[in-house]
Amino acid sequence: MRPDLWLGGITIIMSVLGTLLSFQQPQGRLKLLCGALFIVLGGFAVYFTVKQSNDAAVANTRLNDLLERLRQSTDQINASSAATARAEALNTKLQQRLLDSNATISDLARRGINTSTGGDSFCYLQFALINGNAGLAFAIPHGEYPLYGVAARVVNLHRFEASVKAGNPDLGVTYKVGDMTYIAAFPVATIPFSSDTSQDFNIFFSARNGMWTELIRLRKVNGSWTEAIRVLRGDGGHAGKNEKSIFEKIDKGFPLESLDWNPGGHWTGLQ
Repeated sequence: MRPDLWLGGITIIMSVLGTLLSFQQPQGRLKLLCGALFIVLGGFAVYFTVKQSNDAAVANTRLNDLLERLRQSTDQINASSAATARAEALNTKLQQRLLDSNATISDLARRGINTSTGGDSFCYLQFALINGNAGLAFAIPHGEYPLYGVAARVVNLHRFEASVKAGNPDLGVTYKVGDMTYIAAFPVATIPFSSDTSQDFNIFFSARNGMWTELIRLRKVNGSWTEAIRVLRGDGGHAGKNEKSIFEKIDKGFPLESLDWNPGGHWTGLQ
């Protein structure tokens, strides 16, 4: 039985016995017997008090030991959580580096393909050194990547209109431009004009990276030629397929009121 219960029982007995003795005062042997009984009960009370104190001390020691173990376990859990957090952070960094490496590899692969095909680069013709009824056409590259196997079919729209009416369409002359592996303009050919005041050309390019179309409109103003240029390209590098303007250049002083990118509505039929 628990010491506190023993101690409670002894206290009750001693209280009852003390109450009885206060009403009846024993004499002789009975008095000695009662005194001895009080001494015995008091000894038991002291014993169980000491035992209860010792048990409490042992319980406190065990409790402190359990609390210490709990603290150590908590510290281990915290340390493990911190290590897990560091591992997760390192893993996140490694994943980001992997993604960056993949992006770099993809970009290098894309640039390598574009370098070998021409990517979205193009070129256009521009006239210079116009003398009389002819002009020297220069090919001018535009874009980050080199061009390969460039050819240009030049259609004189004035002659085309006349040839269509005659029933024998003049589809122009094709000039071989070749590879353009560096950013520099170079002469292609001297192209004759059919008018000494205005001239319209449609030029259809083909290269390793696809096709595109250039529109050139020339007007003589105050004795000097002015030029308007527009370059069109379709989806997937195909001419005529959802073509959009990707480049435009108009000389200062060009008479915009005379600018017609599609005279007669025939240029799309020349692709």
